[in-house]
Amino acid sequence: MGTIEENGFLSEDIAEEAKKYRKDNEEIFCVCEDINRLGQKTMLSLNVHNEHLPTILMALLLTRVISNFQGIILLAERGMINEAKILTRCALELMFAIVAIEKDNKFAFEIVKNDWFEKRKLLNAIIEDNCLGSQDIKIAKEELDKTIQEIKASNLKEISKRDMAIKAGFIHMYNSAYRMLSGTIHASVRSLNENIGIKGDKIHDFEWGPVYQGMNFILLTAAEALLHILEGAFQVFSIKERGELDSLLHRFKKTWGSFEKSEKNGNKQP
Repeated sequence: MGTIEENGFLSEDIAEEAKKYRKDNEEIFCVCEDINRLGQKTMLSLNVHNEHLPTILMALLLTRVISNFQGIILLAERGMINEAKILTRCALELMFAIVAIEKDNKFAFEIVKNDWFEKRKLLNAIIEDNCLGSQDIKIAKEELDKTIQEIKASNLKEISKRDMAIKAGFIHMYNSAYRMLSGTIHASVRSLNENIGIKGDKIHDFEWGPVYQGMNFILLTAAEALLHILEGAFQVFSIKERGELDSLLHRFKKTWGSFEKSEKNGNKQP
């Protein structure tokens, strides 16, 4: 499929970069893959039914985060750091929701009711878009009125991602990793600066292609999120056999400690 210059991340040459990165960071990839394996096994073992909303929502969120995590690993090995950051932000949002439900099952109902606010936003957008016919606009306005009345009648309060983080006890991660990753998904000027090549005080190029510097932090942040999610799932689904989870929690702490030590010693890992 051509060179990196010709086809970018679709190039076969990327595979060689991925092999080297994996070899140089074997410990991190091994723990991430083992966490993923437990997540996959847990997801497939769930006995889900339609009688208990918290477990239904938990199972759906777990299914989404497992595929997110697998995507992060695939993106990381190819050096697609911005795309890996975006999926890691998604994983943190799922972590906030899952752990909040684990702490308070009733919160699942609040999350579902929060969809009324999403519906209101969509209807407002439809009405604002003048390309629709008058009859469609009329129907949208009627539906919007019903939605607003439902929100008022039920005395609903919109739940933000920050609210979920507070409920889950992860406001520290919201204020640090989540905020940092949000800059990438919104293409903030600060995040775009990473693509500027500087020589002296002048822009000489635009950076593109595989980037591995900082990727280990992304992988470990995503792994930590999935571990917290699995702990929540084990509680909600009353999974008794947690020897594998406890072992992975211990391994992750050691791996994170090694990473931090390397960073402090100035041995910047990719």
